[in-house]
Order: sequence, then structure tokens, then C-alpha cells
Amino acid sequence: MHISKNKTLAIVIISILSVSICGALLTDNTASAHSPPWEITPVAYCFASPSPVGVGQSGLIYGWLNYVIGGANAFNDVRFENYKFIVTAPDGTEETFTFDTVTDTTSAQALPYTPDQVGTYTIEFIFPGQTYDFGGQYQDDYYTPANATYHWEVQEDPVSMLSQNPLPTEYWARPINQNLNTYSALTIGSNWLGGSAQSSGLMSLPQSYIQYNGAVPLTSHVMWTKPIEFGGALGSTISEPTLDADEPGAYYSGMAYNIRFQNPIIINGVLYYQSPKGYSGYGGGEVAVDLLTGEEIWHNDDIYPTFATMTNYKSANGYGPGGAILWQSLRTGSTYTWVGYNAFDGKWVFNITDVPSGTQVMTNDGSQLIYQLNYNQNTKSGWLALWNMSKLFGSTSSIDVWAAPGRVFDGTSDVCYSWNQTITADLVGDTNPSIIGVVPGKAILGASSSLATTSQPRPNNDPWTIWALNDDENSRGSLMCKKQYPAPAYNQTQMFTTYPIDPTTMTFAMTIAETGQRIGYSLETGQKLWGPLGEQYGFQYYSSRSGVPYNGNFYVSGYGGIVYSYSMLDGSLQWTYGNGGEGNSTNMADNGPWGNYPTQIAAFGNGVVYTFTGEHSPSNPLYGGALTRALNATTGEELWTLLDWSACGLGNSMQSFPMADGYGVMYNCYD
Repeated sequence: MHISKNKTLAIVIISILSVSICGALLTDNTASAHSPPWEITPVAYCFASPSPVGVGQSGLIYGWLNYVIGGANAFNDVRFENYKFIVTAPDGTEETFTFDTVTDTTSAQALPYTPDQVGTYTIEFIFPGQTYDFGGQYQDDYYTPANATYHWEVQEDPVSMLSQNPLPTEYWARPINQNLNTYSALTIGSNWLGGSAQSSGLMSLPQSYIQYNGAVPLTSHVMWTKPIEFGGALGSTISEPTLDADEPGAYYSGMAYNIRFQNPIIINGVLYYQSPKGYSGYGGGEVAVDLLTGEEIWHNDDIYPTFATMTNYKSANGYGPGGAILWQSLRTGSTYTWVGYNAFDGKWVFNITDVPSGTQVMTNDGSQLIYQLNYNQNTKSGWLALWNMSKLFGSTSSIDVWAAPGRVFDGTSDVCYSWNQTITADLVGDTNPSIIGVVPGKAILGASSSLATTSQPRPNNDPWTIWALNDDENSRGSLMCKKQYPAPAYNQTQMFTTYPIDPTTMTFAMTIAETGQRIGYSLETGQKLWGPLGEQYGFQYYSSRSGVPYNGNFYVSGYGGIVYSYSMLDGSLQWTYGNGGEGNSTNMADNGPWGNYPTQIAAFGNGVVYTFTGEHSPSNPLYGGALTRALNATTGEELWTLLDWSACGLGNSMQSFPMADGYGVMYNCYD
């Protein structure tokens, strides 16, 4: 904390020193070079913080010039190069640190360093000189060499750090005051930007069913309830006291295809969700409520956002998310427009028109990436491109985007693309190649065969083809593997599981639709690692495609009522839940027609797997005793249960369990 404060102070000092030339940060660097080139003589500065510092205490060494290199801004790579620090300890020992490219637009470079001797350290900061070679009006200008020296005093005792306020003993509240213990807050506070599963069951990473950050609900303590429509039992208003089989005993709650509570979002302690309207699960307006109390903050009848962004805007003058944006996707013919609304008050902010099609990936800040593949099987060539939502807001032409809302951005603009890569890999198969899923920065999984994505039988071609491309920036588009597999026996249907890719082990899973058995493969080599495993039909029909990877394991559940955890590396069974007595049972006894309650995977977070009870089209009224459960994802131990019937019997492929700040929210069909 103390180090961070000093770093900020040093950058402020640099900004003051550079005030006369800071306009260069936003200079258009497309003009022609001047003749003759200029020779610019910078002055070098060096400093270390804290000063003095204690032995074994972490510090930061800084070096900077009084000039900002021409044309540098937060969105390009125009930087000074080859900074060198020589650190000489009191005993004469020297260490040299070189930075090929300076990261900061202001010309400053920080070096973390921990001294281990009492005495005076001598720090030399050396700039060797640089000829400008980034093109434009500054081309061939020369910045002459410069250097500076600083003497850093190191004492036996550490210097006192900025005191940290104690963590609060009561419930945390939003907004989290920055004067609190900020780094501890990071272990508790979090957001949920992706809602439930987006447009595809084969959604890429990060998956919308995982909370990667902060605390998750570890108890079933109910904080509040809030009705969003009429529900529960009907009484005898429209039915005779003795119900016939086709007479309703309870209100309709959406179930399979009119799901309530889809695409919920949590930002800064505010829960956003769509109210149902009649039979439909949406149309009643977007509601923002306090996550801690359920108190309504605002309501907008005219919007239906499905994801959110908290883009880390960066400029020479500051950085950090400019609030948060809720995004609604509108379709006109074959084109899509994304409409952005301010999450604070629900008011319109931006539009992005003509958003391209492709394989959508959500980043940690909610920004959408779209991988596009265009391939000609005859020439065995094509291109791969990445459309990047955050690039649109980060372009130099829209550098003040957060200060000037009300804009309409063109989604077809070249500035939207992070890269475009020529493909010469052999992806030839019996159909045009298509992307199945992505581990960003590592691998792209695809197929050149028509593979079923539903539980309906559709026998594979013989052979059928799967491939993987590198997504590493140094080898992007090169072939990692390509495999052709014989069609399964007996005209069976082999297809991908709902969420096939495990980034922890770089593996993926498939299933046999007719038997529900699972098979695991290496994403890097295409080799089969295990399977088919699982008792035939043990998962039951509606479970034949379900399967959720998390932290190296593969979790399967469904209408059979049992949760199975398998290793993604070798298919070994780690544990089961639902078939082992008290604290490990989903048995229905006399409550309904099943042996066990249908049990669906709902979400994961911080080593916990959450499951829902629900089915596709249950009887009305619902049979009793259904539970939401929290299980230890490593051992299968039951942590808590709560009486609840989920709004969907298809698990996390449709019904969401958003979690943030240690709270979870769900819709309950019982009431």
C-alpha cells in the first residue's frame, strides 16, 4: 500500500514536470516528417521510494525523462526503449536491469527492488539515446543520451508503512470506501457481468456459470425475498377442490422455455434483472435493486440488457472503469446493434451498430471478443480475426468516450479489430470449418464436421474431423492438432458436452447422445484421454449432453439425480453425491415419480459447486421437498441446502445463479 502511494506520487511529480509538453500524448502521428530531423536533449531523473528504507523492505526505483516521446498515447506502442538501471550495493555488488520497452506513456519506468544490506545504495539510471522509428512527423528525430544518479539510504529497521484500517466486523456494504483495507476487499468484493448462459451452449471462456473472484455464499442464510410476479398455489378460484390431471394447482413459473430470472447482472452491490410479463420471462422491465437489502434503486420498462462491461479506460490523465455499462442486443434483419445503458441509472449511453457474427468470448471486465474464421477448403487457406469491443472505445479517435456519451460507433470499423491472421493450416473436412470454443491466448477448438449440439440423435459422418489452432500471439493461427475419428458404432451420435473445454487441463469433453457416456480429449494433441465412461443411461435422457468443467474436474448431473465428479485428465471418478444417505442424498421418497430429485449443476465459485432441483415440464402443482445445494467441489461434501425449485430443469444452460460479494440470488418456483 505504501509503495503504491509513492508510485502515484512519483507519477504526479512527473506529470508536473512534463506539463509543457504533455500535449504530445494526444498528437496525431500521421503527418509527414520534418526536415532536417530534430535533435532533442532530454534530462534524466532517478529516485527510490521509500527513502530511507529498511533492510528486507520492498521499495520502488524510478527513472524518467523530462520529455514524453512524440506521439505516445495509452493505445499505441510508441515508447522510449532500452532504459537501464545499475544498482550498486554498499559492499560494491552490482546488479543491472534493462527494460527493452518502457511501459508508461509519461516516460517513467518503475523497478521493484528489495535491498538486503545496511548502508548507501547507488542507483544509476541510463538512457542510451534513441532515434525515432515509429513513422509520422517525428520520424528520425534523435533523443540524445541522458543519465541520473540517486543515493538510496538503507537502515536496519523498516520504515513505518501507511496504516491499514481494520476490516469491518459487520456486513460489508457498497460502495466499498477506498479508505478501508482495499486489498482485503478484493478477496470479498466481486461482480457478475455475464448473466446466465449467453447465446450458445458451447460458450467460450470465461464461462458464465463461474464466479472467478471474491467470496461466494457459504451458508443458506436468507437476506431478503422479493416477489416479481404472482406465484405459489392457486387455491380453488379456477379449479375444483379435487384437481384433475390437467387442472392447475399453482401459477405458471416459466419452466423450460419462458425462463424467469435470465441474464441477471451484479455490479457494485446492485442486482439487475428482468421482470416477467404474463407467460413470458421478460418484458416487464429491467429492475435494479440493492444486493444487500433488495430495495429497488431504479426501474426501466424499455430495456433488456443481457451482459455488462466495466471497461478499464486508460489515458494519460487517469485510468479505471468509467462506471459500468449494461448492454442490450437488438436485431434488425441479419444485423445486430448493441445498445449501452448506464448501470447507475439505466439511461442510454452508446450504440454499437453492425456487430459482426462469430464465436463470442467474454473477458473478465465483461468486454466481448468475437473470433471470426473464414476458410476456403479448396485452397486450404483463409483468415482468422479478433473483433474486440474494448478496442472500439480505446481508439485515439474516441479517447474521450467516457466524457462524451451519446455516440454511435461503427462495429465494422478496422479499429475494432485486435488482429487479423492469415491461415494456411489444413482444416479440410466434410464441412466448412467452424469454431467450437476458445481458451483466449492459448487455443481455438474447432470442427470440420457437422456435429450435433442437441440431444436429438444425428449419426456422425465417417470419419469426422476436429482441429485446434494456436491463439498464442507468437504462433497464432498455426495448427496445434487435427484429428479424424471413425464414426461411433451402431449409428450413435457423438457430440460436444454443453460446456466442453477445461482451460485448467487444456482438455475437452464429448458425449454419446444415445447412452449419455462421456469421453475426454486433449485440446493440444486431439488424442482421446479417457472414456466412454459412466453407466449407460445412468444420467438419463435429458442429461445426455450436460457436463461442466471446473478447475480440472468434470461435473455431470441431471435427471438421474446424482452428481458425478470426474478428472478431466484421466476420467477417474472423484466423488458422487445424491446416493449415499444423510448429507449425500437426493432421494424423493414418496414426493414424486422419480427415485431421486432431478439435480442440475447451477454454478461454481471459490471451490463450491451449486446445484438446482428442477425438471423440463413438471406436474402442477410441483411436488415438494426440492432443494438448492452447495457442495464442496473437491470432496462432494454437502455444505448447505435451501428449499427451492428452480425455474428450469436444464441447469446452468438456461437458469442462472448469480453470485457476488458473498451473496447468491435465485428464483423460487414454489412461491
